[in-house]
Amino acid sequence: MSEPDVSPALALAQSVADQPGGLFAVVDCARFDDAPALFARMGLRTLPLFLDRPNRASAPANPLMIPLDRVELNLLAAAPRIETACVLWNGPPDELLVLHHFRTLNRVRIPAQEPAAPGGGATEMVLFRHWDPSVLALLSPLLDAGQRARLFGPLHQMTLFSADAGRVLQASVQHDGGPADRGSLALSSDQMTQITAAMRTRSHRQIARYLRETAQAQTAAMSDPALLDHVAGAEAVAKTWGVRTEAGFGRFAWLMLATQGGLVQMPEARSYITGDGSPSDGRVRQVMSAIAAQLSSGWAQT
Repeated sequence: MSEPDVSPALALAQSVADQPGGLFAVVDCARFDDAPALFARMGLRTLPLFLDRPNRASAPANPLMIPLDRVELNLLAAAPRIETACVLWNGPPDELLVLHHFRTLNRVRIPAQEPAAPGGGATEMVLFRHWDPSVLALLSPLLDAGQRARLFGPLHQMTLFSADAGRVLQASVQHDGGPADRGSLALSSDQMTQITAAMRTRSHRQIARYLRETAQAQTAAMSDPALLDHVAGAEAVAKTWGVRTEAGFGRFAWLMLATQGGLVQMPEARSYITGDGSPSDGRVRQVMSAIAAQLSSGWAQT
């Protein structure tokens, strides 16, 4: 366990520093303004996880693989909030083999959203954000032995920082778990249901933390279960008002606290937020700013 004063990024780096073999990071570049430029300035060599089209440059937000030695690992750890944007893997030093494996993980097969034909079992291929540590933190415990072996391929250890758990998590391949599934990684309906539920639970916890920080007076007397119930109820109402994002759900939950539930009795607020039927997250933000300003000027009592 790392010391309390060790940053998450440093704790992540220290957890793999003594592992033998090759070390590779897969990075969620969408979390940076210009990740390729940032890593170039740091002297880190990057390889694209998406196959580029001829004569077209890679988009700066596309994920990258970074082969690392121990010096380069420390350089990577200095990137801003890198612990939220990368997964570290230990395995053979053959970077071309590892890069090919990661590219085969870029798409995952899931049950089709549209109802299957009678006797069917239709599936569809979707993007698999295996470079996002929050995705693998949710998914990894749900995999069976064959799926786990398919995820790991030639690699033997995965390390990531879980913001939800607040610590570094590691997982190793199970050599006695049987052969890897063939073809693309595929997830079952039950697994997708569990993933959806886990994502919802994680989202509610994140919103609850946000409310503890931004609505301290309103949440001080609320237990954690009561606050989570408030978040879930606010999200259900927010969806009927056209809110679609986690940030929007968080702001809506804040508004419900600030108005002591009175928001739903404000027809002018509902009319403005629902607007023309388009996603209304931006309008929720504007209403929140207006009410926050009124609260700060003494318009409402807490």
